Amino acid sequence: MTLRKWVLIIASGGFAMMVLDVRHLHRDVLKEHWQAWIPLGYALLAMVASALAISKVQARGGLGAFFAAGILVGAFGSALHSDGDLSKFVGGVLGSPPQSRIEEADEEEAESVEKRTDGEPPVLAPLGLSGLSAFALAAVLTRKEESNG
Repeated sequence: MTLRKWVLIIASGGFAMMVLDVRHLHRDVLKEHWQAWIPLGYALLAMVASALAISKVQARGGLGAFFAAGILVGAFGSALHSDGDLSKFVGGVLGSPPQSRIEEADEEEAESVEKRTDGEPPVLAPLGLSGLSAFALAAVLTRKEESNG
């Protein structure tokens, strides 16, 4: 089996796990915000698309565009999770986790940090969808394959 097929099998499984994870984590907001359905629907379609790409070489162009869109879907989700506030994104990358900030702070500052971070969606989590989509995109755009066996 080729490396391309292995990457697509792994991506398909990753998208399947993402469907379960997003469904569980978004269970409270699915009724309130239509945007919460975007990663769920995309991951479900991407799971099927990855499985199809394993055997359907002729569909690579369309699937490439689909997986490229997944990179944007993840970025859009990250923007939604940060409420468009770039400092939340930068803080998610460079800052310490909220719990460590609470433990290091004095009592008054700890309450302030806890109020700001309580119930906030993880800003970087949607980028997992971007990463999986990037792997699948690379696999479908691969031109020459070498057999490993």
